[in-house]
Amino acid sequence: MTVLQYLVWAAFTSSALGMSSGPPVCTLDPAHSGAEPDSADWRDLFEISFTRISQNQLMDPKNISGMVEDKANGWFVVIQPIKNEDKPEQITIKGFSLKVVGESDTPGHDAVEFPLIHRNHRLKKLNNCYGGEVMLAHRDAKLKKRISFFFSGHEDYVTSNKQMFEATILSSYLKYWSGIKF
Repeated sequence: MTVLQYLVWAAFTSSALGMSSGPPVCTLDPAHSGAEPDSADWRDLFEISFTRISQNQLMDPKNISGMVEDKANGWFVVIQPIKNEDKPEQITIKGFSLKVVGESDTPGHDAVEFPLIHRNHRLKKLNNCYGGEVMLAHRDAKLKKRISFFFSGHEDYVTSNKQMFEATILSSYLKYWSGIKF
């Protein structure tokens, strides 16, 4: 193998490995061969549900420890494709990125925090984002039936119609939806 062949091979394998473990940089725009976002309305394809919950319920759902409080301290968010029986091929999730966009600088309002993200098997928090942006992304390129995460605080999140998040969902290397705000 020549030096040039080695450099091309190294560049290809390192970029392929980087993408398979999530985006290599803090971005909502995948750099997949210049592909454009799908024009279909994401609301027809994905369901996003919010459940007010205590983070301890996620760690001990059956309250085996006897220490789980009933008082909710955050939101459990689940994003999943809507099943369409009329289509032979269902939409799946392979990639995901999320950016916190609606944090309040108002005193007395909590910043968005993801206290259990280190325990999430599908998502990870991206580090060193420009300007201190807070972002999450997929850990790997495996097929996912759903994406879920917990964020603390913001008791009035649903009732006040806040939109604190913007996301991009990928179903394949060339097919994705962006500008998903919730």
